[in-house]
Amino acid sequence: MTYVYDQVLAPPSDILTDPIDDDSFGVGKGICEAESLQFFFSYLDLTAGVRYRVNKSADFLSLDWVRHRIWDDLVDGRPFPAGEKMTDATQYTVQGMTDLLRGWGFCPCDDRDEDRSVLIWVIGSDPQSRVGHIQVRRITDDDDIWESKVAKTPWVITHAELDFQYYKGNLVRGTYFKRARH
Repeated sequence: MTYVYDQVLAPPSDILTDPIDDDSFGVGKGICEAESLQFFFSYLDLTAGVRYRVNKSADFLSLDWVRHRIWDDLVDGRPFPAGEKMTDATQYTVQGMTDLLRGWGFCPCDDRDEDRSVLIWVIGSDPQSRVGHIQVRRITDDDDIWESKVAKTPWVITHAELDFQYYKGNLVRGTYFKRARH
């Protein structure tokens, strides 16, 4: 396989073991993707794949990916929409993120709810705790998988639902959200 950059990949790409072929990719030419991902995400089950590779610079963060995924305006085979200001999820408290997601038409739900589609991870356990990460569930005829863009790493990865409990050793599973019914 060859590296494909700046395109929403559907289905997700395998994690490649060939040397990275582009100097401008965020981790440098010659290092293989599998090795780099294991360095950045050693806590994840990386058998699923890569949904997106950012070639030039990480000009979007996890909340940006979540926003576009839930608004359903990411087009397979196309780049991430450019020109927006990055939104850092870690600047939000749990309550602030809950308010934001409610404004986008989502409501909190149980962790067993079949319609759960967003999960926030927190640093701490009270409503004033900071959000540490946010991930989104992608459900299609062919997929039912969680996706995340982490900080400024050059990937959007697919992963198991609870993989982020090991990220930096300090995240606590927070609140699930689903689309509110009107």
